Amino acid sequence: LFNLGHKEIEFMFWDGRLKYDKKFLEFTTPEPGLNGEYPDYFEITDVLDSPLSAQALFPPTSHAEMRGQKGTNELADAKSNREVWKKIMKRLMAMQKYRNLFEKAYGNTEFNIGHFGKALGHFQKHSFAVYNTPWDNYLRGNKSSLSDDEKRGAILFSTKGRCAVCHGGTLLGGTTFHNIVSPQLGPGKDIRKNDEGRFYVTGKDKDRYHFKTPMLRNVKYTAPYFHSGAYQTLDQVIEHYNLGANAVDDYNPDILKPFERKNYGKRLFVETDSYMLFRKKENSHPSMRRHVIRLTNKEKQLIRLFMVKSLTEL
Repeated sequence: LFNLGHKEIEFMFWDGRLKYDKKFLEFTTPEPGLNGEYPDYFEITDVLDSPLSAQALFPPTSHAEMRGQKGTNELADAKSNREVWKKIMKRLMAMQKYRNLFEKAYGNTEFNIGHFGKALGHFQKHSFAVYNTPWDNYLRGNKSSLSDDEKRGAILFSTKGRCAVCHGGTLLGGTTFHNIVSPQLGPGKDIRKNDEGRFYVTGKDKDRYHFKTPMLRNVKYTAPYFHSGAYQTLDQVIEHYNLGANAVDDYNPDILKPFERKNYGKRLFVETDSYMLFRKKENSHPSMRRHVIRLTNKEKQLIRLFMVKSLTEL
């Protein structure tokens, strides 16, 4: 959630299936009724003001997330997203405390799920804004905000480590999609438990296994890492890059055991099929495929120091 409300962010979700074009004020989402210049559900899009506000509408429509399985509740049995949204608003407006808050925020109007999304987006934008790290203070001119080793780590991050190739710009990520050969865990998206990420949105072969590059401020607090939650520590993440595309061949699922016991009570599927791994490696980022990143133990420690200390808001 950190910095997802920043003005540079136009895509939401790991596969970027939601986009907001600020120039034309148009949405592209999983719901056709919200999309384009003249959306069918204009009463909703007229309220939404950012990709983050629109993103908030979709976890409640997903059977795998908040909606539940068919036959378990009225939202799960609704015939469309719009029906789900209407039922949610009916529930909210039946509670006087929420009606009072909506009226205080928006005035006396007919409320719809767009008001719900705008409220959540505003909350996330301001509550999870992180722009006062030692790194930010250094960029503002306070040269003493980073130690010498942190500065060495920052240089490695941008040069030999090649981290800034993807984690670049103001936000250190958040605006591009890449295939860094992350291990595939869990149910995936097809009958083979495969997840090809951005490809499902664009239909372009070049986008197979591409996922959104996350931003790195407060990365200390955002484990597990990668879109699949494959790694529990930043040391494991750095080693993955250091080994290149073949890191996925030797992925040790025992890393997941504490997480699995706590959250699932069972083992997660981990893709080990050599052909499926080859497909993912074949389309990976050149830095991974060519094993460009080769760091010494000391250099790994310095990069980790930069990410953990310099990019954390105290």
